[in-house]
Amino acid sequence: MTQRPADAAASSFGARLRRAGVKTLRLRVSGERAKRGLESDNESDSDDDAGARDGPFVMRCGAVGARGVERATTFEAWRPRRGMDREELAEKYGDGGLKRHRGMHGGLEEAFRGNNIVVRGTLDGVEYVGKNFTHAASGIGRAYERERGYDGKMMLGRLKKASGEDDGAYELELMPIAGGRVIDLETRLRKYNYTEHSKSDLADINDPAVRAEINAKQLEAFASDKRKRQVNRLNAARKLDEASIASPKLMQAHIAEGAATLKSRAELILEAGKTRNIPPHEPNALSLDEAYPIASMPCHALFHKLRSKDLLENADGATDSGEVTFEPLTLALASLCLKTGTKPELNKRAQLIMYADALCKLLARERIKEAKPKATEDAETPTEPSHRFTFTSAENVDPLLQEALIHSYMDEDVASDVRQYVMSKHRRDLVRLQVILIALRLCQWTLEVELVRPHLKVDSKEMMAYTRELGCKSVKGGKNPVVKLDLNGRALSSVLPEIRARGKRAKPKE
Repeated sequence: MTQRPADAAASSFGARLRRAGVKTLRLRVSGERAKRGLESDNESDSDDDAGARDGPFVMRCGAVGARGVERATTFEAWRPRRGMDREELAEKYGDGGLKRHRGMHGGLEEAFRGNNIVVRGTLDGVEYVGKNFTHAASGIGRAYERERGYDGKMMLGRLKKASGEDDGAYELELMPIAGGRVIDLETRLRKYNYTEHSKSDLADINDPAVRAEINAKQLEAFASDKRKRQVNRLNAARKLDEASIASPKLMQAHIAEGAATLKSRAELILEAGKTRNIPPHEPNALSLDEAYPIASMPCHALFHKLRSKDLLENADGATDSGEVTFEPLTLALASLCLKTGTKPELNKRAQLIMYADALCKLLARERIKEAKPKATEDAETPTEPSHRFTFTSAENVDPLLQEALIHSYMDEDVASDVRQYVMSKHRRDLVRLQVILIALRLCQWTLEVELVRPHLKVDSKEMMAYTRELGCKSVKGGKNPVVKLDLNGRALSSVLPEIRARGKRAKPKE
């Protein structure tokens, strides 16, 4: 069963009365108008008081909300003119003219002319204007009651305890309000004519310049001082100072060209994925050997110069040979991966281990300067070095391979007086990632993190971040975590971490 709005309102009103402790309620309707005074008792029915003696003025303004208008507002009220009754209307327009007049001017407009009220509240710079009737020529918004066809009188109720009766007995006094209807108020700029404009004032509202001018006027009239300062700073930052630009038109052409070639977020992510700071890889590969191919590793053409034979000869003892000095990680990987396998497989693993050995030796150097000519006792002139850039002895790593690794993993410092190479942060990350990738490949793509982490001189948090960059997932936690790289038939790009925009710093509070 659907409850009517009137029944629902009555039920809610009754519930509120019961919560207030009302047990019995007596209604008393006061329909008398207040008299003007002893000297004018006979004029109590006059209409020149703008309805003030009908009862209190009840007004509402949606622009101010629940806080209401300012207390310093001065209100004035008046009636447009006295209404005409049916006889006066028939005498003025005739029977046929009366019907036409009602159709032209809104039907019941004349019948309620005697109760129509216009109210104006005045404040510095702002006016509150309203009325309790509907008429297009008034220049004020339509009243709510007349839009809904409500033509009865509205009354104001005052609930008070009944004198001389038991507790719970109350009396509800109903009194009429001025004009019989609520007065709707609108907020207007003071001394601005909203109804009469010249043709030059009727600008196109779709023009951005017109809208900006309107916004500026409203900002000046209604906004707070803080908001005005914020908008002024924003407009000053957006303003183009043509005096400081050699060619404003050329600058605008460059801005338009840049906007035309602007890439979307998806396109930028795709471009960034192609230049990830990880070892050479194939994003669309479905197998791990193809995803990180050995042939794409830097200096792969010089793998035959690695001291892999020396490592194989000392694999059983896992100690340094007479000439070659192995890194601790090299000995750990050799003892783990060079025990069993065919000769080609062992040779391939030994080359990868020695490549990681060379990278670990390179990782220990932050800066490599060009070798200077050496003076000898026999020669009159200094002897030029055969290889200008090296990071370890020729017995450990072939000098030609050393120079190739320096050019591949370090940046030349062009600002220095002497020729030298430096290892930047992203280059150092790339060397560590390459060592981790070699260890993953040798351990069948499942790696104990603590096997490699101490030799790269990073903490556990950094080590796990490096493995995630390669696409690894953690399969075991604790003190000895284990990570695994597995594509499961998917492309490598699907397991690599998502590239996200860097978070913006929050603006300081004013």
